Amino acid sequence: MICDYNYIISAIIRMASGFEDILQYRTLLFIDECHMLRNRAEMILAKSMSSATVDRAIMELEEYGIQ
Repeated sequence: MICDYNYIISAIIRMASGFEDILQYRTLLFIDECHMLRNRAEMILAKSMSSATVDRAIMELEEYGIQ
């Protein structure tokens, strides 16, 4: 399986996408672009978000008919 490492790092994304089940198994991860891992983890775990992120979230919710 090939995926973005957000599916593994972020508990919220992992649960929402069904990747939580993968942790039940012995898993070997190959992480491409490891030099970006720290930055991505910091963004995922940050307690704040940019207005661009909020705007995108609103647009995505509207696309799915959620007001």
